[in-house]
Amino acid sequence: MGPQIGNLVEVRGRRWIVGDVIPGGTTLVELTSVEDGRFDEKLTVAWQVETDARVPRAIPARLVWISWWRMG
Repeated sequence: MGPQIGNLVEVRGRRWIVGDVIPGGTTLVELTSVEDGRFDEKLTVAWQVETDARVPRAIPARLVWISWWRMG
């Protein structure tokens, strides 16, 4: 399954938020970086052509909170 608007995705070894998905013969995906020091960096990719593009499996919010709580 391809990315949807708002998904956190990994492309070219970095994490991005999907801003728009433009379907067609090749799906274009507009991305905004969420990496430290690269906020607001933009990238548009042809999703099917990117060899390492993926939508990571979602992590339940409860597990994220428990991990954060244990670190603090």
